[in-house]
Amino acid sequence: MRLAFSIYSMFENQGYTKEATKAVADCILAQPIVKSLRMTVHPKNFTAVRIAQHAKFKSREQFVDQTVGEVHLYQAKERIIMRRLQILLERNWLVT
Repeated sequence: MRLAFSIYSMFENQGYTKEATKAVADCILAQPIVKSLRMTVHPKNFTAVRIAQHAKFKSREQFVDQTVGEVHLYQAKERIIMRRLQILLERNWLVT
């Protein structure tokens, strides 16, 4: 699955992309079959780097893409807390 994001200029610098990226990553990583999620970021795109870091992605490696040149690979691992919450909800041990 590939996921890309963009935002209208009138909504920039309000934190929407950071929060949406974190929410989507948390949701995807809460799925039992998902072990990790990856994001590629151009190293000079400082906003995207901050978004990746805010969403708990860790820098893993660098490589050269034939189209855009150098990119950094960020990876997020499964969210243990989200998994535990999901299990509690499935077992009806937590009332929502």
